[in-house]
Amino acid sequence: MFGKGAVAWVSIVLLSYLGLSEGACEGPLGAVQNQMFSRNSSLFATWNPPVGWEDCDDLMYEIRFTDNADKSIFFTDTTAQTEYVFHYAAENFFCQIFEIQVLAKYNNVNGELIDSIIFADNFTSVIVDPVQSLRIQELGNNVLVRWEPSTQFRACWANVYDVQIYDGTRLVSSWRGQREFYSFDYKAENLCDTEFLIKVTAMFRDFEPSTLTRIFRTGSC
Repeated sequence: MFGKGAVAWVSIVLLSYLGLSEGACEGPLGAVQNQMFSRNSSLFATWNPPVGWEDCDDLMYEIRFTDNADKSIFFTDTTAQTEYVFHYAAENFFCQIFEIQVLAKYNNVNGELIDSIIFADNFTSVIVDPVQSLRIQELGNNVLVRWEPSTQFRACWANVYDVQIYDGTRLVSSWRGQREFYSFDYKAENLCDTEFLIKVTAMFRDFEPSTLTRIFRTGSC
């Protein structure tokens, strides 16, 4: 009843009616376009489909979160939308530094990856603030040094502290770890009635560390 040309015309009309066009999901699958990220207590991401795939309704997108230190992928998710919200605070990803990439996917074909965006959450800055409430007290023959992390790093689990105790210019004791206290037995070192310089340095990842110092004199033994 209809010729081949009429069948082709009906096919095009039907595709147009469905909001599609021939070849909408064909061709090289490139990278997503116009990635944009913003952040408060969550991370908001938006992007556009790859060039030539704007009208393809079957595209999926994989969001990859990569640890900036060891480059391992620690979280992935998939969506059919061109926007994504990552509630990193609720997921307890405080103080993480991570890279984000959005990958277009169609069936078993992956699109191109463009340069990742590096993010640090609200608890990180270029300069690590000094520790707070540095307290030094004598307990028996021990000097107990205690402190609290700075306000911006209080929720972090990745803080590292370095404690150094000097008698003049001589380093007599040192420690590095993640707890927030250090005890030094000065009698065992025969350092009674001695003035010490105590340094507590806060460190986080590759950021610039910050040091707080105090002078303390031990009692007689």
